Amino acid sequence: MASLNVPTFIHILRHEASVTAVVTKTECWNHASVLYSFTFDGKTYTGGDSFTPKPCESYKPGSSIKVYFSTVSPQENRAFEPWAGLWNEIIPIGLVCLVFPPFILLSLRRWWRKA
Repeated sequence: MASLNVPTFIHILRHEASVTAVVTKTECWNHASVLYSFTFDGKTYTGGDSFTPKPCESYKPGSSIKVYFSTVSPQENRAFEPWAGLWNEIIPIGLVCLVFPPFILLSLRRWWRKA
């Protein structure tokens, strides 16, 4: 699973495809992770995601799960719908960018007045 989700979601959206994958393993104790494999263009790819449509406990090895991936690089794949995932990442980033700069400027202004 990627540590930077925004670039992954953007890349998937630019070359989007989806497939029904097979759940290979669940690690519900590990951030509710669902591991899966799928075949595209004659090759098998694996992936895992903790954002899934259903709770982790409802998946069993062999059950199906919809996976979204990049046709250019299928190793970039998620079980989370890419637009929803992108918004899920952008909203907190946007809030941080809007809220913290005024606090930093206020702190610097107070510091400059004391100096």
